[in-house]
Amino acid sequence: MKKILAFLTALTALFCTACDNKQDSISENPPVGDVTSAVSDTDISVNTETSVNSDSTTELKHYTINDFKEIKVKLNVQKTAPPVEFKEYDLSGIEFEAKKSPCTLPENVKIENICPDSENFASSSKMEHEEYSKQFIENYAPVLESENKPLIMYTAFDGENLYYLADYDIPCPHVSHNFEIFRYNPETKENICIYEYSNGTEGITLADMTYFDESLWLITVTDIYSEPEIRTYRIDETSAKINEDVFEKEINIDFVVDPHSNGYKPIAFVNYSEESDIRMEKENRKMTAYTDKIKLETGINICTPVLSTDKRMCFLQSDSDVAILHTFDFNKMEKYTTQFESADANRAYQSGNNVLVHYVGSQKCMYFIPELGAGFVLQYIERSSSYLGTSFYINNTSVSEYNNRLALINFDTGINNDLYYINSMLRSTEYTPIENDPLQKLYIFETD
Repeated sequence: MKKILAFLTALTALFCTACDNKQDSISENPPVGDVTSAVSDTDISVNTETSVNSDSTTELKHYTINDFKEIKVKLNVQKTAPPVEFKEYDLSGIEFEAKKSPCTLPENVKIENICPDSENFASSSKMEHEEYSKQFIENYAPVLESENKPLIMYTAFDGENLYYLADYDIPCPHVSHNFEIFRYNPETKENICIYEYSNGTEGITLADMTYFDESLWLITVTDIYSEPEIRTYRIDETSAKINEDVFEKEINIDFVVDPHSNGYKPIAFVNYSEESDIRMEKENRKMTAYTDKIKLETGINICTPVLSTDKRMCFLQSDSDVAILHTFDFNKMEKYTTQFESADANRAYQSGNNVLVHYVGSQKCMYFIPELGAGFVLQYIERSSSYLGTSFYINNTSVSEYNNRLALINFDTGINNDLYYINSMLRSTEYTPIENDPLQKLYIFETD
């Protein structure tokens, strides 16, 4: 970290002035109907301290939390289209064949693939594992015998083409024995399968799919419940093969069973190390952001950078209890703070001077204007009571980012995670095959 030399006299004078003029207030939220005027740029003269980098002659503008008037802006959810240009594509015309997974042949069925926790369930049911497994598979027979249309598990975007992974292995929540990867061009509507995996005995535990280094990558993992090992494969679109290769980014991965994300399987929660215009350091227990031009003491304990322009910076504070978006406006010298409905709003992406907020838990996505508190919902989530006596999400959302473009994809989840748990309790249930084509909408945003 480059060391910053501060002009202490100027800082003291600025701090005193800021303390006299800055105070918290509650925004009344300007009328959203007048969005154009409300979000227009306003040039305001700002007196800020400048610091000289010890390693170069670059001058940094130095801001502290006390330099900004904090405005608590209430979330104001809209039901109209967002006031920004984006392209919308209807994907509902893409049809899929209904298939039976190759792992469902009697000689290929393995209880550890269908119900990874079978030993614990057998013990809690006071049954021998062999007896429990036999009964479980008998109860599960309708699922094993059905032909289903696929679940969309992962998506990626190369700035022009949408890639998506369609998983046909509905019976196995632990691994996949049959999936296909497609490349779809929304302008030409060309939809090509570039890779297919089908193996009745050897399944793959999928973790993610991403576009990086001018290639599409498949991220997998082994020994998910013991000693996980991440493996990265570069997909050769010409030969329709995958080759294990070195992935030049750090991958952080956790595993969760989440019925609200990517279907019903245990999924890998994957984060990649990203190059960013903002460098974050913890100083005096608070996060400080650095760019080549600015040092900003955020006053926030834990946060991740979302947006960085000459006009504003934005940070997301998200933990198990709350999600808060903090936006610093350098023209107006105001800080807009908005608390979202739940901690599910734990992903955010830059879209010009505004933000796309992704509720990963409930799969809602909205275009958000910080100073108005206006959130324009791009995906409504419907819940439905199923024949299994539980609730599941009909719709799902995935966001993929590449260079200065964002792709937001809507699709059906098709089935609920609770299916194999209910079967594990040996209850008689009715199974209806997945018959809907999963893809729905594609939205493409320019982020510059």
